[in-house]
Amino acid sequence: MIKLSAPIEWLLALGSLWCVVNVMVLDWRDDRVDVVPTQQSRPILRRPHPVQFRGQSADLNASIGANDAAVLAASNDKGNTYLIDTIETSATPDESVEIANAIDIAPLSPWSNTSDSTRHATLLNDTAMQTDVVAAMEWAWKGYRTYAFGHDWLNVVTMADQGEGHDMALSLVDSLDTLFLLGLLDEFNEAADWAEANMPARHTQPGRVSLFETTIRNLGGYLSAYHLSGRPKLLALAKDLGTRLCRGLDKSALPQSLVSLVDGSTSDASYLAEFTTIQLEFKYLSTLTGDSTYTNAVETIMNKVARIVDATYPNGILPVIADSYSGRLQHGQIKLGAGGDSYYEYLLKQWLLSGKTDSKYKAMYETAVTGIMDKLVGRTKKSGWVFLGELEVNGDLTPKMDHLVCFMPGMLALGYMHGMPSSHLDLAKALGRTCFEMYNQMASNLAPEIAYFNTVDDSNDIQVHASDAFNILRPETVESLMVLYRVTRDDTYREWGKVIFRAFEQHCRLPQGGYSSVNHVDSPAPNKFFRREMESFFMAETLKYFYLLFSDESVVPLDQFVFNTEAHPFPIQYQWVLVAGAICCFLNVMYLASKYGMLEGLLPKNKALRRVNAADANVRDATATSRRVVTPSETLHPLIAMPTLTNDTNMQRQVTAAMSWAWGAYRKHAFGFDSLNVKDMVKDGLPGHDMAISLVDSLDSLYIMGLQDEFNEAVDWAESNLAARFPLPPRVSIFETTIRNLGGLLSAYTLCGRPALLTLADDLGARLHRGLNETALPLSLVSLVDGSTSDSSYVAEFTTIQLEFKYLAQLTGKTEYHDTVELLMDKKATKYKDMYINAVNGIMTTLVGRTKKSNWLFLGELDTARGLSPKMDHLVCFVPGMLALGYVNGMPRSHLTLAQELVHTCFQVCDAFNILRPETVESLMIMYRVTKNETYRAWGKVIFDAFERNARLDSGGYSSVGNVDQTSATKFFRPTMDSFFMAETLKYFYLLFSDEETIPLYKYVFNTEAHPFPIQRDQQQPQARPN
Repeated sequence: MIKLSAPIEWLLALGSLWCVVNVMVLDWRDDRVDVVPTQQSRPILRRPHPVQFRGQSADLNASIGANDAAVLAASNDKGNTYLIDTIETSATPDESVEIANAIDIAPLSPWSNTSDSTRHATLLNDTAMQTDVVAAMEWAWKGYRTYAFGHDWLNVVTMADQGEGHDMALSLVDSLDTLFLLGLLDEFNEAADWAEANMPARHTQPGRVSLFETTIRNLGGYLSAYHLSGRPKLLALAKDLGTRLCRGLDKSALPQSLVSLVDGSTSDASYLAEFTTIQLEFKYLSTLTGDSTYTNAVETIMNKVARIVDATYPNGILPVIADSYSGRLQHGQIKLGAGGDSYYEYLLKQWLLSGKTDSKYKAMYETAVTGIMDKLVGRTKKSGWVFLGELEVNGDLTPKMDHLVCFMPGMLALGYMHGMPSSHLDLAKALGRTCFEMYNQMASNLAPEIAYFNTVDDSNDIQVHASDAFNILRPETVESLMVLYRVTRDDTYREWGKVIFRAFEQHCRLPQGGYSSVNHVDSPAPNKFFRREMESFFMAETLKYFYLLFSDESVVPLDQFVFNTEAHPFPIQYQWVLVAGAICCFLNVMYLASKYGMLEGLLPKNKALRRVNAADANVRDATATSRRVVTPSETLHPLIAMPTLTNDTNMQRQVTAAMSWAWGAYRKHAFGFDSLNVKDMVKDGLPGHDMAISLVDSLDSLYIMGLQDEFNEAVDWAESNLAARFPLPPRVSIFETTIRNLGGLLSAYTLCGRPALLTLADDLGARLHRGLNETALPLSLVSLVDGSTSDSSYVAEFTTIQLEFKYLAQLTGKTEYHDTVELLMDKKATKYKDMYINAVNGIMTTLVGRTKKSNWLFLGELDTARGLSPKMDHLVCFVPGMLALGYVNGMPRSHLTLAQELVHTCFQVCDAFNILRPETVESLMIMYRVTKNETYRAWGKVIFDAFERNARLDSGGYSSVGNVDQTSATKFFRPTMDSFFMAETLKYFYLLFSDEETIPLYKYVFNTEAHPFPIQRDQQQPQARPN
């Protein structure tokens, strides 16, 4: 029976909400955040023991050491090639072949086999190619910096500056984020300093500028450089320029091509792509500034276009010439090249940037792609290569395709990655092949600007007119290769990229610095200087996409960022809250969870849980001078929504020392038992059925803090001894055993990958599971021998076991674990999201009180007869963290406001005793990561210092204390050091003082005992889909 008759039961019912909000995060699907990432950062897990592969010999296993990191690529006896994940190994090449035979994964198949042929491959940095690309960027920048610094372009004919009319330093601003991403921080700082000092004057010069080019290059360049570096003057420049450009958006029915930055006057007819490819930039500017004016202005334009589509072009593909005054599109040719291209790109990307909340753009994009497939697709007669032609007014398809159209494979693959049909990826792959062949079929290996395709006979597939046989260093094909590589994980795309990169190096590199466009690409030695300028997009886009092609997927991850059409990355809006642009809502990625998906591993940190990043200190602060040198041992830090949190290494060391002190006492006096009696320094535990709770509960804390020796010793003990503890007769708490033991085994397995831990978890889970169906709602205690149960339970006990059993089902494939705990929640009548929203509304309306003097907010206890009792347990201090977590996953701003007030109260108040509870520290950690407010770290330091002063024991361990309202608290209020101190309190302290990539909250959800479980990704990942 459920006991809810007294005020304390309200508190226990409230406690179950922490489970509900986490289950909600795991299971809650919502279209507006229905991101299906193709790939996630895979960890380098330093395994403390030799890796065990299924089926290999003992001798082979013995050869795999624990000290040397390697990536093994080998072929088995069937000729299949395997890429074995990064592991700790010293295996020889011959042994690598045996590993490839032993490991049970799919082979890396040729590109053309299936869309998921390489789904098991981990993307790795090609450091040799990265180094070459960085060198190319340095050479290009050298030419620009030496001869044209601060001007639009480098004139490669005269080796002088070039900037016609209203010089906006396009190349400089356009290249800022490339310099930063490639680690050229000296160059970045010099350029950013110049821009901050000189660009305000450029904004006020007379003469009109291109609305389109200035938006995508200058405004986009400022915004992404600000995101990367955090330099506030870059955002100020973006706001000033955005405001000036915005004045010209409503001067006519549809914006004209040119705009004055002085008075907003406009002129010249525009093309479709010009006024429909400015939306990302203005919307992101609104996000950063909190000013919706920019978003509203570009939304007005898109609303007009949507009406045109609905009224005149129901197949979604549009002519490219606009009548600015009438607000109509002129009936004419439909093509995906110049004038129309990026309109389609921005339909998809506006949907993505919004975190998939703006379904209007999704619908427009889907309609347009269907129209493209129906009307514009053609094939060559000889080889069947697919191209996208130009639709004439009479309905004929001209077999002509601009190089510009080669953005399409990347766009289609990106859409597929986010849930579009597999036919989109099929077309993307076919078009990607054609775009490469536009290079490969030329004697120079450089593509022409325009190609014609032979649909008539079996002669050459591609035909090039002499007037079109030039190459101006365009990025579109490289962009598509990068996206296709990340989506399919097929190394073919990298190989094609190498061919193109080497052709640029061979034919376009200039001896004084910089790169030149070329003519006659159909000859082995094309002529340089086809155009005078080195286009800004070569540094802004082409070289950036080359670098990303040869980087792992954590470098500007495609599930977290969208590129504007000039390759400037903006964070997807599920990482931001528009009404509070300074708060990085990166946790909304948690919405991606589904109960049947792929699982992510932990990002490495310290000794074992973090990717190596040589430029890490400069990711946010680029004022330090540092030249990046790419080495095999490092990967570029993943981009995350700014501002980026940094490690407080001093506090991390102190917390780790505290963990070592607590663990040392437990290890010495109570190792393998439930808890340490710190008063008598002896073991303590449940009579007759000791489950080694402190040991199992602390495993992941040891691992996360890098205490590998302690972790390995504890895991060795658990693997050897814990199974014998399970079949003892006395009953155990379903709740405590699930959250501490089962949760501890599962998270430790996730961290280190030792299969015996999963075996223990499965055994324990099966034993606990027997007791879940004995009564209508589970009782409190269960026998691990026969599943019999006893003792009435609280609501929090049987509603706070769902995460553990669902994750166990995910790891073992045994759906009965999942189904049983789901059935319990079904008896509660509704979905988790609705339950959570209703519960928080109830809390706000019935449990909130305030103090008279200082107006501090608290959550009291409701007695139906006597009203609200102004009493709050420390346990309630989990609520601020819960509310903040809900807020960044889409709950109202009022939830965060309540969280901020309540956590202040939790910091201020005290009770007569303290048993080292974690709830306030947990909430401080989440509040800090959500708001980036250093106040929460400062409060954490106060609490940690208080624990050190008052609870630390000279003989080892930490004690609960009484009389905390006195200067000198009294130790040994309780004799035991509860397991949650090491499992939760110290772990949350460590995470509070770590950056956000240490167990990132958008990738992990904590059970109520602070054990992190990876959020379960949707099984419909692109690399797992069949053709």
